[in-house]
Amino acid sequence: MPPLLETLRAVASSLRSGNIDDSWKEGEEMILHLLNADRTTLYRDNPDLDDPTINRLYGMVKRRLKREPLQYIFGETDFYGMKIEIGPGVLIPRPETEIVVEKAIEEARGLKKDEPMMILDLCCGSGCIALSLAGRFPDASIYGVDLSAATLKYAARNAIINGMKNVSFVQGDLFEPVRDRKFHLIISNPPYIRSRDIESLQPEIALYEPPEALDGGEDGVKYYKIILSQAKDYLYKKGILVLETGDGQSTLIESMAKASGFSDMEFIKDYSGIYRVAIIRNR
Repeated sequence: MPPLLETLRAVASSLRSGNIDDSWKEGEEMILHLLNADRTTLYRDNPDLDDPTINRLYGMVKRRLKREPLQYIFGETDFYGMKIEIGPGVLIPRPETEIVVEKAIEEARGLKKDEPMMILDLCCGSGCIALSLAGRFPDASIYGVDLSAATLKYAARNAIINGMKNVSFVQGDLFEPVRDRKFHLIISNPPYIRSRDIESLQPEIALYEPPEALDGGEDGVKYYKIILSQAKDYLYKKGILVLETGDGQSTLIESMAKASGFSDMEFIKDYSGIYRVAIIRNR
């Protein structure tokens, strides 16, 4: 049974041979995930790994060399301080989406309302956005809507894992399942990649992530058009619409928002300088 660090060197070498960036870091993550340990323990104790653990580790390496994302290999990822279970057919939550959540929380805290807060998460996927908001607004009623029944099973499971009881996940096409309700906050991270660009994305995305969660149509703004054209019907006066947006889409979204009767909006950049958040207020 080789010591852990010897195994880590071999794993990093295998990953590097497959052109995996950050091969050492990814090898660390695989081992830490298997051992349920932290880096301090790994380097301080340098424990031996038994054969079953080594076999599982190299099973992970084999999958990663096929460019399967680590998040799918692990079956989970971290998002806004929560563990989120994911699997095939479920979009992997991104760090930039945490910025969208943070801005939505700031906006929601500033709302003046006479009734309990109502929040809607459209295209909710794994439920990571809805559950993040549920943790910050435990008295709110939150709905997550997605077209995929398989995805909603993960969302419901994530609600249980994270102890969130004020979220309801429902299947349907955008506003259709909640057509009799109004909301103080509507938030969405819809598909926004142009159809023709999907094949050119890195293989971890193009080969493994669900195309229906990526494909925003010919111009990438298919879902924004639908959401913006209907949002006023589902927002309370003074309500807020928060959208995650893709690179170069802010001008188009601003035009569509104005055409739908919105006049108060702002766009916020992420750490890469991309306009990532659209905040649209129903004045």
